[in-house]
Amino acid sequence: MTAMLHYALIKGLRDRSLPVFVLIGPMGITMAVIGVSLAAGHRDYPLYTLSDFADGLFAGVVAVTIAGMSGFWMFRSEVATKAIGSFVIASRPIKAFAALVLFAAMTGMLSWAGTTAMHALLTLRRPELAAAFGMMAIETLAAASAGAMLVMISSQPTMLVWACIASAVFVPWYVNPTSRPQIVMIAPLVVIVCSITGTLLLERRCAA
Repeated sequence: MTAMLHYALIKGLRDRSLPVFVLIGPMGITMAVIGVSLAAGHRDYPLYTLSDFADGLFAGVVAVTIAGMSGFWMFRSEVATKAIGSFVIASRPIKAFAALVLFAAMTGMLSWAGTTAMHALLTLRRPELAAAFGMMAIETLAAASAGAMLVMISSQPTMLVWACIASAVFVPWYVNPTSRPQIVMIAPLVVIVCSITGTLLLERRCAA
């Protein structure tokens, strides 16, 4: 699995997809905070923000979406050309799928961390990391699993839209703190179902 994670890292850096995924959040929150500050007539540092909740929601939504997109996109060309079969030969299909999910989830978490750090830098507000970190780790894993399963179903680029939609399903649990305990139970089930389905589809693709 370590070799596949290293391959994903090198590929993501080479085709620039990893920097793009990671920087979408920080760049987005920067533009949002600057825009809100200018609209409010606030031009002093630290900049003005609508609320910690709104900006925290933005960071969470972006991170979950990025995890789903990365899960679909990172090995899309290998799935389309069936080159991913070489991964399966070297290791078990479940390990190849798990490596993709783990890498995509880490990409989403990096985006979330960058977005949160940029918001704190611009507004000098201390973020609440303790509860948010655990929830984001769970939700990015679930979203990454859904995205990885979708690429096994079809590697057509248009399926990326469905990866974003599947990721958006997890947003309400992040928005409503009272419902967060539910995602702790639901997310692992999503990961298990998507992993089993994705692994079976990967085996079929490699056997075809």
